[in-house]
Amino acid sequence: RGKEDQLVAHPGWRLNFCYLLLLFCEPFFSRTANQKLALISIDYVISEECRLDLSNESCLARGVIGPRPLSSSSDSQSNANFITEIFYFTLRALNLLLISPMNQTMQVVSDLSKAAQNLPPESPERDSLQELSGLTFITWDLTLLNEQFALMVSQFYITAAIWLNMSVAANQKEALSHVPEFLIKDSCQWLRFLVTSSPNLFRLLEMAPVIDLFVLLLQRQDLMPGPVSQSKVVSFLLSLIQTQQGPLPINSWSSVQGELATILHSNPTVRDRLGPALLTAYSAVDVVEGLDVDKDSFDKFSARQDITNLITHLWSRQDCRDSVLRQCSSPVFPTFLNSILDTLLYMLNDSIHRLRNARLIQSSMEEDSWSRLTPREQRAKQDFLNSEERVTRGFLSISQSALSLLRILSESADVS
Repeated sequence: RGKEDQLVAHPGWRLNFCYLLLLFCEPFFSRTANQKLALISIDYVISEECRLDLSNESCLARGVIGPRPLSSSSDSQSNANFITEIFYFTLRALNLLLISPMNQTMQVVSDLSKAAQNLPPESPERDSLQELSGLTFITWDLTLLNEQFALMVSQFYITAAIWLNMSVAANQKEALSHVPEFLIKDSCQWLRFLVTSSPNLFRLLEMAPVIDLFVLLLQRQDLMPGPVSQSKVVSFLLSLIQTQQGPLPINSWSSVQGELATILHSNPTVRDRLGPALLTAYSAVDVVEGLDVDKDSFDKFSARQDITNLITHLWSRQDCRDSVLRQCSSPVFPTFLNSILDTLLYMLNDSIHRLRNARLIQSSMEEDSWSRLTPREQRAKQDFLNSEERVTRGFLSISQSALSLLRILSESADVS
């Protein structure tokens, strides 16, 4: 192999290394707060003993973690112990060796699927692309979705959620500025991956600590670092009550989707605090400021549509609706309504502009000058037309969701 090949870790080695670290973590995996989790030092990443360089990573409570001190006094208490170090090593290893490659692979599969859809149904190229996608799913079944491995990854993130809940309960807001943001992003992306790929595993997991943490972060804007993390949290929560055909019917309990929805519906935190948290998050989800590795994949209005769909679902349940109604007399509610109107005006104005562009291209295709264009020029215009039509459909879907929620709220006699 060449030197470049030697610098790349084999996928099998990456998963085996993550699995080894998870085995070290298994003794302190927990369903509740305990003394072992209290041993994990929240200040470890900024201590002199830290073996990881996370100084440029964004953190909870906003900002970046920052550099470690050059030295410490000899009588200061050490932040390093085995549980702390193995926890942070595993957290970083999962981020670099599992979640990042998983996201890249999912993007490749998505690109293959889109490319296959643009090819004729019987073409050999389309069959080859579909075979590559199928091979990827088989690989996932044998590796990422191995039951023991998937459960251990999930239990690690559940344990991390319990630890963070303990820290928030202890009013350690300043200390949370030393917790890397990718802990929240990675846990959301992994759990959402399981929802779509292996939902039966959730029967073996206690998800209440994770749900409690996510609702808390949506509610506490001083702890949530930015809109990207907020959107990932909302996407995961929505996936629990979402099917391929749309939101899960309220009385559907017999399927796996119904069991996933129960994770959300049976949680007291969801009933009492998720609705108000979503009203706040809708306005807070805005432009990404600063550096963020997921900045390019973030879309403000798609995130708002997810929040709209989740609020609409909560409104359909009386036990969750009351928490939203209690916000009608607070400043949060008019701010939320103004943000919905802002979304509607932008979506409709942009859609009209794009429809005008599409109509101009369609008209030019009917003229004699179209035949004088080179095939490459025709293809470029056709691609632009398809893009404008696709984006317009998406914008109109977002507008429809927002209008539907406004109609539901305006028709309610309880909303003043």
